Amino acid sequence: MKNTLKKLSILLAISLFVFAFATACGDPKSEPKVESVKINSESVVNVKVGQTMTFTATVSPQNASQDVEWSIDEGATAAEAAVSADGVFSAGNVPGTAVLRATSKQDKTKSDTVTINVNADTPQIIDVESVTIEGDSEITLKVNDTHKFTVIIAPENATNKTIVWSIEDGATAAEAQINQDGEFSAGSVPGTAVVRAQWEGDENVYDTVTVTVLPVVESVQFLGDKERAVLAGQDVTLSFVSEPEGLDADNFTLEVIETDLDQDEYVLDNNVFRTAENTSGYAVIKVYYNADPAIYDTVVINVNYNILKKHNVKFYKEDGVTLIYETTVIHGMAAPNVNYYVLGYDVTWDKPLENITQDTEFVALLTPIEYTVIYYKETGDGEYQAIEIDGKTEQKVAFGEQATPPAPEDYQVEGKLFFNWRIEKEGNTFKLYAEYLDIQDDTQSA
Repeated sequence: MKNTLKKLSILLAISLFVFAFATACGDPKSEPKVESVKINSESVVNVKVGQTMTFTATVSPQNASQDVEWSIDEGATAAEAAVSADGVFSAGNVPGTAVLRATSKQDKTKSDTVTINVNADTPQIIDVESVTIEGDSEITLKVNDTHKFTVIIAPENATNKTIVWSIEDGATAAEAQINQDGEFSAGSVPGTAVVRAQWEGDENVYDTVTVTVLPVVESVQFLGDKERAVLAGQDVTLSFVSEPEGLDADNFTLEVIETDLDQDEYVLDNNVFRTAENTSGYAVIKVYYNADPAIYDTVVINVNYNILKKHNVKFYKEDGVTLIYETTVIHGMAAPNVNYYVLGYDVTWDKPLENITQDTEFVALLTPIEYTVIYYKETGDGEYQAIEIDGKTEQKVAFGEQATPPAPEDYQVEGKLFFNWRIEKEGNTFKLYAEYLDIQDDTQSA
């Protein structure tokens, strides 16, 4: 009995210890698994003796533990090289090479390295003179969008090209983030963020880009008619509405995407379209959402122009009586090519479909389809040869007509018994291959 109580006491103590340890350490599954570690630097860096340099590392994914351990691999010839727990590298006074390593504290198997050459000669250290973020100085994104920024560093042979990415204070896009690879995440809050790319060696060497983060828009539509007729010199004020409503008009752009007017005959400014006096033509104007140009609408403005006039068009069968289709066509535009099929015939229309300038009736024209027929006989070993009929190997046969078959003696093969024509169709060409039974094999089987 005493032994049993003693064992129970030991098990209880062990259980309490495990519970306390687990409580203190937390659940190791609560943090995402580390996939990779990347030192935010060139793979090879040149420094001079006595110089210090601060390195940072990014752990992927972003929501994994970002804690890393810094170390110098064994075998460094830059014997005095050292690195602090914060990634500050000290070159020391002995020239040589050191391999700097950043290792995930969560997963010791994930690490990255940078080779650092410690040079005694000062001229080998070339500073960065300018940093330029590629692309426009202002860009527009939707909420939850991402964008990869890249930089141009001058001169190209700079010794240390490490760039520190950040978002300047005062961002109204409150959830905007950027990692040290220049990958920007807009977050779910609309607003503005200023992205800054700064050379690590000098806070005065940098460039910025303003990112406007806009909400998701379902649609944008012009108010009023989609086709409008105006007099030359008349102003047309274009209004539009978006879903959701209430967005600043500056988030949308209006532009002329098609016109037959000369460039000096019209102007589009502040949502007002105006043409010169004594001119005529048309213009197609587009409004689109800056953050997503696929969200757009168009309107046609006709200036002293008959493009708005429409004409009735009717399509009849070949009898000229049975109506197939009826529609309206804008003046000067093409009528639709109605799908009308008649077996064995090509269907066309008795009038051109282009440039409709009046009410028009179309009647179907039927032209029998002409087929090509070729007969083949076997010449041995699966090879076939076209058979001549009336001196030709090809016959032209209209729909509903019959091809002339070859005479039996033209496709007989010695030792074989003809029993069928195998037909293969390629477009409007029919190929008929003679098929045989081997007489000798049939006799042996019998």
